[in-house]
Amino acid sequence: MLKIVRNMGQLPFSDLMRVYAEENLALGRRRWPREPQPRQLALAEEDFREYLETVFFRQEGALYALWLREDRCVSALRLEPYRDGLLLEALATAPGQRRKGYAGALIRAVQEMLLSQGPVRLYAHVAKHNT
Repeated sequence: MLKIVRNMGQLPFSDLMRVYAEENLALGRRRWPREPQPRQLALAEEDFREYLETVFFRQEGALYALWLREDRCVSALRLEPYRDGLLLEALATAPGQRRKGYAGALIRAVQEMLLSQGPVRLYAHVAKHNT
Protein backbone atom coordinates (compact mmCIF):
# COMPACT_ATOMS: atom_id res chain seq x y z
CA MET A 1 0.00 0.00 0.00
CA LEU A 2 1.27 3.46 -0.94
CA LYS A 3 1.73 6.10 1.77
CA ILE A 4 2.71 9.66 0.83
CA VAL A 5 4.57 11.76 3.41
CA ARG A 6 5.01 15.50 3.00
CA ASN A 7 6.70 16.45 6.30
CA MET A 8 8.78 15.00 9.13
CA GLY A 9 5.79 14.77 11.43
CA GLN A 10 4.18 12.20 9.13
CA LEU A 11 7.35 10.17 8.53
CA PRO A 12 7.82 6.89 10.45
CA PHE A 13 11.54 7.62 10.76
CA SER A 14 12.64 4.49 12.66
CA ASP A 15 10.75 2.29 10.21
CA LEU A 16 12.34 4.16 7.30
CA MET A 17 15.80 3.70 8.78
CA ARG A 18 15.34 -0.07 8.59
CA VAL A 19 14.89 0.32 4.83
CA TYR A 20 18.12 2.32 4.54
CA ALA A 21 20.14 0.40 7.17
CA GLU A 22 22.76 -0.97 4.76
CA GLU A 23 23.28 2.38 3.04
CA ASN A 24 23.52 4.19 6.38
CA LEU A 25 26.03 1.71 7.75
CA ALA A 26 28.20 2.03 4.63
CA LEU A 27 28.05 5.82 4.93
CA GLY A 28 28.91 5.61 8.62
CA ARG A 29 31.95 3.46 7.89
CA ARG A 30 33.22 5.95 5.31
CA ARG A 31 32.58 9.11 7.31
CA TRP A 32 33.42 7.93 10.84
CA PRO A 33 35.84 5.00 10.39
CA ARG A 34 37.21 5.21 13.96
CA GLU A 35 33.82 4.98 15.61
CA PRO A 36 32.31 1.64 16.65
CA GLN A 37 29.74 0.26 14.22
CA PRO A 38 26.63 1.12 16.30
CA ARG A 39 27.87 4.71 16.59
CA GLN A 40 28.61 4.86 12.85
CA LEU A 41 25.02 3.86 12.13
CA ALA A 42 23.61 6.32 14.69
CA LEU A 43 25.63 9.19 13.22
CA ALA A 44 24.53 8.38 9.68
CA GLU A 45 20.89 8.26 10.80
CA GLU A 46 21.29 11.60 12.59
CA ASP A 47 22.67 13.12 9.38
CA PHE A 48 19.78 11.61 7.42
CA ARG A 49 17.22 13.13 9.81
CA GLU A 50 18.93 16.51 9.69
CA TYR A 51 18.96 16.49 5.87
CA LEU A 52 15.26 15.65 5.72
CA GLU A 53 14.35 18.33 8.28
CA THR A 54 16.57 21.16 7.07
CA VAL A 55 16.78 20.58 3.32
CA PHE A 56 14.47 18.00 1.79
CA PHE A 57 11.09 18.74 3.37
CA ARG A 58 11.67 22.50 3.08
CA GLN A 59 11.37 22.21 -0.70
CA GLU A 60 7.87 22.91 -1.94
CA GLY A 61 6.52 19.76 -3.57
CA ALA A 62 9.04 17.37 -2.00
CA LEU A 63 7.59 14.12 -0.70
CA TYR A 64 8.50 10.66 0.49
CA ALA A 65 6.64 7.69 -0.96
CA LEU A 66 6.55 4.58 1.19
CA TRP A 67 5.37 1.08 0.31
CA LEU A 68 3.78 -0.50 3.35
CA ARG A 69 3.17 -4.16 3.99
CA GLU A 70 1.35 -5.06 7.20
CA ASP A 71 1.80 -1.42 8.31
CA ARG A 72 5.61 -1.64 7.99
CA CYS A 73 7.67 0.27 5.47
CA VAL A 74 9.33 -2.21 3.10
CA SER A 75 10.37 0.16 0.30
CA ALA A 76 10.77 3.92 -0.06
CA LEU A 77 11.69 6.68 -2.47
CA ARG A 78 11.93 10.44 -2.47
CA LEU A 79 10.51 12.85 -5.02
CA GLU A 80 11.77 16.41 -5.19
CA PRO A 81 11.39 19.26 -7.63
CA TYR A 82 13.89 18.97 -10.48
CA ARG A 83 14.15 20.95 -13.69
CA ASP A 84 10.64 20.89 -15.18
CA GLY A 85 9.39 17.91 -13.16
CA LEU A 86 10.32 15.68 -10.25
CA LEU A 87 13.44 13.68 -9.46
CA LEU A 88 12.91 10.15 -8.15
CA GLU A 89 15.77 9.35 -5.80
CA ALA A 90 16.81 7.23 -2.83
CA LEU A 91 14.83 4.20 -3.99
CA ALA A 92 15.51 1.38 -1.53
CA THR A 93 13.94 -1.79 -0.22
CA ALA A 94 14.59 -3.26 3.22
CA PRO A 95 17.21 -6.04 3.03
CA GLY A 96 14.85 -8.83 4.11
CA GLN A 97 12.17 -7.72 1.67
CA ARG A 98 14.09 -7.62 -1.61
CA ARG A 99 13.16 -9.55 -4.76
CA LYS A 100 9.47 -9.48 -3.87
CA GLY A 101 8.43 -6.70 -6.26
CA TYR A 102 7.94 -3.97 -3.66
CA ALA A 103 10.13 -1.33 -5.36
CA GLY A 104 8.35 -1.89 -8.67
CA ALA A 105 4.95 -1.70 -6.99
CA LEU A 106 6.01 1.51 -5.26
CA ILE A 107 7.20 3.13 -8.49
CA ARG A 108 4.02 2.14 -10.35
CA ALA A 109 1.81 3.46 -7.53
CA VAL A 110 3.73 6.75 -7.48
CA GLN A 111 3.39 7.06 -11.26
CA GLU A 112 -0.37 6.45 -11.04
CA MET A 113 -0.71 8.99 -8.23
CA LEU A 114 1.23 11.60 -10.18
CA LEU A 115 -0.70 10.95 -13.40
CA SER A 116 -3.98 11.37 -11.54
CA GLN A 117 -2.83 14.93 -10.77
CA GLY A 118 -1.94 15.68 -14.38
CA PRO A 119 1.07 15.26 -16.66
CA VAL A 120 4.49 15.43 -14.99
CA ARG A 121 8.05 14.72 -16.05
CA LEU A 122 9.73 12.16 -13.84
CA TYR A 123 13.52 11.94 -13.75
CA ALA A 124 15.87 9.40 -12.15
CA HIS A 125 19.64 9.03 -11.99
CA VAL A 126 21.00 5.50 -11.69
CA ALA A 127 24.67 4.74 -11.18
CA LYS A 128 26.23 2.29 -13.62
CA HIS A 129 27.15 -0.10 -10.80
CA ASN A 130 23.62 -0.15 -9.37
CA THR A 131 21.93 -3.33 -10.57
